[in-house]
Amino acid sequence: MVAALGALMVGSSGCATILGGIIGHQSGEMCAGMAIGAAVDIVGGLMGQQHEKERKEAAEEAKAVTVYSDMGYIRAGKCLTGQELERKLKDKFAAMSWECRELQDTHTQGDVSTKMYSCRTQQGKVFEMELFREKCEDMRIYVRTPEGDDELRGLITSQVGLWVSEIAR
Repeated sequence: MVAALGALMVGSSGCATILGGIIGHQSGEMCAGMAIGAAVDIVGGLMGQQHEKERKEAAEEAKAVTVYSDMGYIRAGKCLTGQELERKLKDKFAAMSWECRELQDTHTQGDVSTKMYSCRTQQGKVFEMELFREKCEDMRIYVRTPEGDDELRGLITSQVGLWVSEIAR
């Protein structure tokens, strides 16, 4: 029994196993002390792995861009600041010969900021784009087309969503 617990102690090389063995030895229960220490080390290791996994998942989620083309809505993860995403998106529009000009009704109220843009695709299709930022939330981008053209809104939202995904990488 002592040999098995000793091997476990060396294999896990955990401080709790060693400390449990020392305390157990002093009280005449070295095996029990080492077993309890090893259990603490194993559970601590598993908890550490779980926290690391959750941290990695949260980081991936922060980079995620979700496109809801049928609703004209894009949710950009927290991978970039709002200003950086906005600047890079404007650059992408210009590179693709799309027009995008800021409208005067941009406003900030408390923790909420919105910017409206009047835009035109390379083929001359007109749409409005709203960048909506709220403190501690993902940036949201809304696409609206004249006369509620759902098909055009979906196509434009998909294209802008692809560009935002490229920018987020």
